[in-house]
Amino acid sequence: DAADLDAAYLAWRERGLAEPDARAAALREVDLGEGAILELARVHRSAAGRVLARMPPPARDWLEALATALPFALATSRAVD
Repeated sequence: DAADLDAAYLAWRERGLAEPDARAAALREVDLGEGAILELARVHRSAAGRVLARMPPPARDWLEALATALPFALATSRAVD
């Protein structure tokens, strides 16, 4: 369960593994089923991620592209000023 996964992750971190490696090792150690892993991912998804996941793919693709381009456009427009 989630408590076992958390304990395994913390144990691997204490052994010196980097965050991504400790996460992978804990998942292997606890051996959760695919459904449980998908549910954990869903629960820990950001609010923006949850909204995007419910959108139709064309709208989601458009918003993701806009979100990627917008900071660059703003930075460029400020550099010109």
